[in-house]
Amino acid sequence: MMDVWEKVKEDKEYLVLPKKFRMEFEGTASPSVLLLVHLHYEDTLEFYLKYIDEISDYIDVLFTTSSIAAEKKLADYCKNSCKNVAVERKKNRGRDVSSFLVTARERVMHYKYVCFVHDKKGHNSDDVDDTKKFIEGLLDNTLGSREYVDNIIGYMENDNEVGLLVPPLPFFKYLQHCYGDTWYVNYANSCRLAEYLGLNIEISWNSRPLSLGSVFWARTDALKKLLEIEWSYDDFEDEPMKEDGSLSHAIERIIPYVVCDAGYKVKMVASDKYIFEYASELQQALFMTYCWIREEYGIYPYRDIENRITPKMTFLNFMRHHDIYIFGARKYGRLAYEFFVENKFEVKGFVVTSLEDNEELIDGLPVLDLEHYTYHKGDAFIIGVRSKLVGEVVDLIKERFDADCPYMVYNEELVQRWDEIKQQSRVI
Repeated sequence: MMDVWEKVKEDKEYLVLPKKFRMEFEGTASPSVLLLVHLHYEDTLEFYLKYIDEISDYIDVLFTTSSIAAEKKLADYCKNSCKNVAVERKKNRGRDVSSFLVTARERVMHYKYVCFVHDKKGHNSDDVDDTKKFIEGLLDNTLGSREYVDNIIGYMENDNEVGLLVPPLPFFKYLQHCYGDTWYVNYANSCRLAEYLGLNIEISWNSRPLSLGSVFWARTDALKKLLEIEWSYDDFEDEPMKEDGSLSHAIERIIPYVVCDAGYKVKMVASDKYIFEYASELQQALFMTYCWIREEYGIYPYRDIENRITPKMTFLNFMRHHDIYIFGARKYGRLAYEFFVENKFEVKGFVVTSLEDNEELIDGLPVLDLEHYTYHKGDAFIIGVRSKLVGEVVDLIKERFDADCPYMVYNEELVQRWDEIKQQSRVI
């Protein structure tokens, strides 16, 4: 089974729609559509409201906010609007994700399509411009103009296989949201969420999530497994919410997988105006980057750069994205543990075939026998046993847990590979 991001790339599921004129679609009526807008910051309301003013009147609009000041301004806007528009106050917990899954969940389920957008704000001088650019990219590629929105709805009405349209990840000068690994520390918790939702779909630790930002157009039927759960505000962290690793961060990344699990396609969508500007800016940035790499390190072709970086990133992503357990708690298991601790990798515990002649704790970490360890998607093993037992342990892991359960073997080859990776890091 192929990961969502890899499938989008292989099937070329990219959609570019005109911003300035309305396309003609056969038999397109006016379906039931809800635009859900979560706005928290009172001082940026005008920026978002100008997009709402542009959309067609048949689209219903629901604002949610946890700000008293923003609620008052939005209520005034609703009174003066000719559209079917309303505002609802929410608890200041879970931010935009709880707006979608708690405040508006039941209402969303009554519509055929939903568009979800929300506000963002930069908080220091370096990221203000990038955050503004990120927001504009998200909004322009979901609500860019009346014609563009009608084109999105018309397209989805004429292709019943499409369940989700997401804007592309932006290009930044300072923020690193779109560079390299965008799971950050959210792979394991996303896998646990997928398990909780009952998803039967590949989620690859070595392939980045398709979307960031929780801004999208969706066919509500494609989100059924997410919407059918009766979420509450208590499911989410109270403020101040941590920067990464929360349920909200997992939900943000899991949405495309929910849609694919339901049998629908996921596509990236952008306006024609945005995509040409994006390609031009990205090409210039790549040109400058390649020139610098060539002058500094004598490496020019992309393939050479990829060959240098891929082994390092594969190893690092394996360690970062999984909850690591060491299989074996004796000599080689402890050597493996010392190696990973020395290199600042986190280990969750040890797994053994039997607790007989084994300690219950090693350096404060649990030693679990197979009968008391529960495997979850997102767990991975470092096998720390004598070489003649490795094959037996691999077979046991695959038979007992998951045929695709990720693992690495702690041996001289792994240590040597890590030494080579660290050496290469000094070169590039």
